[in-house]
Amino acid sequence: MIEKNWRAIGITLLAANLVFMALLEWQRRTIWQGERDYFARIEQTIKTTDKSQASYDLLAKQLSDINARLAGIDARVNDVEIMVQNLVGSRLTGIDDRINNLQMKVQNVVDPRLASIDDRVNNVEINVKEGPASAALTREILARVNALQIAVGEISAAKR
Repeated sequence: MIEKNWRAIGITLLAANLVFMALLEWQRRTIWQGERDYFARIEQTIKTTDKSQASYDLLAKQLSDINARLAGIDARVNDVEIMVQNLVGSRLTGIDDRINNLQMKVQNVVDPRLASIDDRVNNVEINVKEGPASAALTREILARVNALQIAVGEISAAKR
């Protein structure tokens, strides 16, 4: 199936990759827009509040909230990375095993045929090499037969 549909499978994988990239980009933009809004509120708080200890405490609380949110996002990103690595690694291992099996099947089919062809070519080469020797032997036998015929002809002529 892979041999016949490898282009369609490749295009499908590329399309899925594009969709996931678009989703990741959308997620990134959404997160950063939220962070931008949050920082704008902090900046607005800094500009509009009085410079008292309460306002500094509020600012410190907001910054610690940002830190906590970023830590949560970082943990989720790490979890997603691990899941993607496991998923891709297992699929690549499966594909690698299937490719190795296909290579073995091809070798099992092709090797006996090549051995048979190799034997036949060797036999033809041997016969071609023996051809000139056989021709020389045939010429020698023909010369002896002709010599015998001449000798028999001379003997029968001498008897007459």
